Amino acid sequence: MNIPTGADLRDTLTRSTTFGAWCVVPSALVAEGVAHAGFDWVCIDRQHGLIGYDAMVAMIQAVAITGTPAFVRVGENSPREIGRTLDAGAAGVIVPMVNSVEDAERAVRAARYPPAGERSWGPTRASFGRQGGGRPTEGLLLVMLETGAAFDRAESIASVEGVDGVFVGPADLAVSLALEPHDVLDAEVVGRCKDLVRICVRHGLIAGIGCHTVAQAQAWLTSGFRMISIGRDLTMLLDGLGGRLAAIRDLKPEGARLVLVDGE
Repeated sequence: MNIPTGADLRDTLTRSTTFGAWCVVPSALVAEGVAHAGFDWVCIDRQHGLIGYDAMVAMIQAVAITGTPAFVRVGENSPREIGRTLDAGAAGVIVPMVNSVEDAERAVRAARYPPAGERSWGPTRASFGRQGGGRPTEGLLLVMLETGAAFDRAESIASVEGVDGVFVGPADLAVSLALEPHDVLDAEVVGRCKDLVRICVRHGLIAGIGCHTVAQAQAWLTSGFRMISIGRDLTMLLDGLGGRLAAIRDLKPEGARLVLVDGE
């Protein structure tokens, strides 16, 4: 099953509206199930999830069965973290807390082979020797802008060669603006996000963002975002379980009621 990668995947995420899910549960089975639900992509979260490297590799393998691209939000902006993640076959990495041009350039050096970067050769799962000894397709690099300071430098960050897109952390942005984490639809947050989308369009970059409610998804679609995460696997699992249980608890017997009598 062919999974879109590289330039093809970037083109899809730039031009089309896609919806993904965040995976925080360290389970290949859960990740595969999420992908089978029909999402356009999934993101395995190694920053705030409980996922180790071995579990991440298994999750990438499981998601690949469905033909769905698997991104990984890495735990930190470092050559080891980014390089090993791409070596494992991730479709791309999402690098958290990129607040400056220097941060973005550091991520590019870690994600790109020379001469564009300094990534060490050793693609492991990313090639399995099937590409005639040539380079495997390089994964996408998205940088996360999550603070007011990062947004102030968004134009410069978007200009860094080698960056494929920007992914917004709206809760962290709200916190950095002295708001509550849930105030993601505050006028200042939304206004800054709209400005960022315009910057991404100008530079031909992917514009991504996370959300947790239908109202948030509508706001981000209206703002111009095209790569949207609609929530975390654990949250959606709990929502589904809770909703099913609540519906069952509300059931009442229909028709004649059987009365049990002692001895019968």
